[in-house]
Amino acid sequence: MKAVRHQVGNMVTEVDGNGADVRCHGTATHFKPDEEKRVTSFVGTFDLHLSRIEGRWRIDRFRSNAKDVE
Repeated sequence: MKAVRHQVGNMVTEVDGNGADVRCHGTATHFKPDEEKRVTSFVGTFDLHLSRIEGRWRIDRFRSNAKDVE
């Protein structure tokens, strides 16, 4: 890919000790100038899990739930 753009919003976070579940809406646009279909757009939601390790939050699970791909 030559360029990628991701945008997320409406984050809902539930923290439980050293773990957290995050759900948000998002869009992604991928640009591949050398392919017949140069631009692909995705719209959907993302589910993430974070763990607090040594005082810092780290993403340890990520799932994309595509609702529309164009």
